[in-house]
Amino acid sequence: MFADDLLIFCKGNLESVVGVNTVLDKFYEMSGLKLNAAKCEFYASGISTNILEFITKATGFKQGCLPVRYLGVPLVTRKLSEKDCVVLIDNIKSRLYHWSGKLLSYAGRLELIRAVLFSVANYWCRQLFLPQSIIKKIEQLCSRFFWKGSDKAATGARVSWETICKPKHEGGLGLKDLKTWNKACMIQLIRSILAGEGSLWVAWINNYVLNDKDFSLIDSGTNTSWSFRKLLKLRREANAVYSTGATSIRAIWEVTRVKRDKVLWHNLIWFPLHIPKHSMIAWMAILDRLPTKVRLQHMGIVTDGLCVLCNESQETRDHMFIECPLASSV
Repeated sequence: MFADDLLIFCKGNLESVVGVNTVLDKFYEMSGLKLNAAKCEFYASGISTNILEFITKATGFKQGCLPVRYLGVPLVTRKLSEKDCVVLIDNIKSRLYHWSGKLLSYAGRLELIRAVLFSVANYWCRQLFLPQSIIKKIEQLCSRFFWKGSDKAATGARVSWETICKPKHEGGLGLKDLKTWNKACMIQLIRSILAGEGSLWVAWINNYVLNDKDFSLIDSGTNTSWSFRKLLKLRREANAVYSTGATSIRAIWEVTRVKRDKVLWHNLIWFPLHIPKHSMIAWMAILDRLPTKVRLQHMGIVTDGLCVLCNESQETRDHMFIECPLASSV
């Protein structure tokens, strides 16, 4: 049960369904809260057509068909498909649409991606193994919004998305790589199974899937769901992570992510009380990704590469900030 969303499981016979209805009627007498049969659905498997008709007449519920969404995510036993994730992509696109008309700086777009778009994807990452194609689509949408401010092709992006997703001390902007984060979330689910407590899902896994068997030794059977088979394949990597003492998803992500060399200029631009817009420009300058005339000339956007200030030398990053006589005097 979550707020006004309630799932009730019972045996697939008329007696059990009538029993559930009787309990709900008793609840109505005590609380005054009555369910709306028109908004309720029941799902069945391996039950004859006659019994299904009896259940429909006895309850007034409609018979639903899987997959169905519950609390925003699809309930599926097979591999998650792109079709199942259309809601997630549409949710992100709708948020982008509302912000497309706003004149936001790179720093503002970065904070929106970090605070809102990634939180939407993060909710799914904590429940399911996301397909690689969906992860790429989310990253593409975020990249387009960051560079263009809308869902337009991010041609001419100054810095790759892979670099943006590095921590700041490694030369990036501190966003998380969704694929690695999704894996960290799944390793945390394995940790919950091994702990044997914490949620109804864990209790159900232990009683009906593991059946008192050791999770670290069990093999996947023919009736094992795709998601659970994926969890079983993660066991060896999960054990290596647990040996480091990582307990939270963030700590697990820190252990599993690919680490790069630290940059020497991290504290130069990401210092306390820095101005985000200025730090963003400095970051692009250090990576030599500012749209100087020489870079624009290489892209075929302009034909003249001379410095706009002195009109003597080629307008490169080093010339603009160091070598140009006017820049030196300033």
